[in-house]
Amino acid sequence: MIEQPERLVTLIKSLHTIIRDSVVAACEQYALEDLAQVADEEDDLGDTIYAVDRVSEAILADFLHMR
Repeated sequence: MIEQPERLVTLIKSLHTIIRDSVVAACEQYALEDLAQVADEEDDLGDTIYAVDRVSEAILADFLHMR
């Protein structure tokens, strides 16, 4: 069981806000066509990574590293 669920919810909401703001800023700064470009394909996993995904990946990695 999670000892402090309200703390977890607060962290998730904070992460959501940071990612949302970063993605919105990227959409305002770059052409949508550029953000929609395929940045990487992992054929063995069937996963496609788009340029816009890189924005949230970097934020998520930094967020988790700081905590």
